[in-house]
Amino acid sequence: MAPRENLVGDDGSRVGKKPTKVLKGMPEYFEIREETEQLETDKCPQYLMMNLETSCPFSCKKCAQPGRNREMGQTLSLDERKNILKIAADIGVRELVIIGAGEPTSPKNFKDVVSPVIESTYKEGMGTILFTTAFGINKEQAEFFRDHDVTVLVSLDSLNPNTYRELTWIGKLTRILENIQILRDTYKNTQEILRDGRKLVRLAINVTIQKGNVDELDTVRNFAGDDMQFIANVPMPEGKLRIYRNWSELVGDGNLEIFSRLAAEKSDTGSHSSVAEGTCSYFKRGISIDSDGQFLTCGYASDSAHYLGNVREGLTRQKLLEHYKEMRKKYEEWCQKIRRRPSCPLRDGEYENFIRSLETGIETKE
Repeated sequence: MAPRENLVGDDGSRVGKKPTKVLKGMPEYFEIREETEQLETDKCPQYLMMNLETSCPFSCKKCAQPGRNREMGQTLSLDERKNILKIAADIGVRELVIIGAGEPTSPKNFKDVVSPVIESTYKEGMGTILFTTAFGINKEQAEFFRDHDVTVLVSLDSLNPNTYRELTWIGKLTRILENIQILRDTYKNTQEILRDGRKLVRLAINVTIQKGNVDELDTVRNFAGDDMQFIANVPMPEGKLRIYRNWSELVGDGNLEIFSRLAAEKSDTGSHSSVAEGTCSYFKRGISIDSDGQFLTCGYASDSAHYLGNVREGLTRQKLLEHYKEMRKKYEEWCQKIRRRPSCPLRDGEYENFIRSLETGIETKE
């Protein structure tokens, strides 16, 4: 198992600098709204991470493979998902987060799975945060995303065709760049200037730093320009990166600390996209559900399934809030035990102990 890394200081403060661009749907966006609308962000979850049963034409060695590391149960139906979204909206959730478990823009995935869920989310008054490679983006899709309050984060780990092929196992960089331009053209009138002079945008470039692209960060950052937020992440030791040879090839010994510093330096956010008060808000202020209804600690954390119950077990408004509050309690107890607040718990060396604590109580290494 590859090592995990704490991405913030010992005091749990967020790494890096204040962004000049704010991505709609992210914690900083809600902090701005809170100032003017008196929103109470800590009393209810902000995010619902919902994995979807989508396939993927890519074969990235960095892939966390959400929903792919265990025996899956019966997939949630659209009606079940609509009910979850309705209850989530009722308790205060503001954003659905679709990290994939596949490529959401592939034509069949978009038509059969993704667009019905986003449409239901929009009808409940919530936005959507969508992670994609942009593989299947066309004008129709881009307009659908724009008109249904979708913030799009495009995974783009290289602008070199050969490197892109090596990292993704698919030689379609020209197509990807054309599709990104479709997004930029479609979203060009959605930007706003905030009262403090910063720009509110709804598009982002998301890079996972690896040995193969570490020298390209400035190039990709420049490509993001002024209409897309630039986010640099360190690799997550989940899914395919649990295989040592993949970790060795993409990260290697001694490089994770370097990658962490680069992420803090290069990202518009000073860290990954969703950090607030030192911790990823998808984790701390969110609820995560796998494609078969299993509750997870995070949409990427398939190893937490079967500890937390299933959304099908008599879901009500009260039960969803109780689940959220219990997870926050366990997380706070874990942070007190390890005496720090990791930016991304899944990347922390003590995370496996946290998973065990979900079943056995809070017991971590001294």
